[in-house]
Amino acid sequence: MSKGVAKGSGKIVGKLAGASASKLTTKAMAKISPKAAAVMASGTAAKAVPILGAVAGAGVNIWIIRSIGSAAEKYYRGKAEAAR
Repeated sequence: MSKGVAKGSGKIVGKLAGASASKLTTKAMAKISPKAAAVMASGTAAKAVPILGAVAGAGVNIWIIRSIGSAAEKYYRGKAEAAR
């Protein structure tokens, strides 16, 4: 009979412990989750930085190349007109 009592009390204690652990976990997660979300968001933002940098760099490169091309075109057109 003591084995049956021990088994039954173990189940009850297990259920009580599980319920209190669940409440504790929920409360802990409510406190931790904003911090965890901030950490995850900063990680995501950190991963986006190289992509944004590449896009910005490409834009600057396009602007510089067009400016140099425009200046070269003006120079050589002026030189060709002067040769006529």
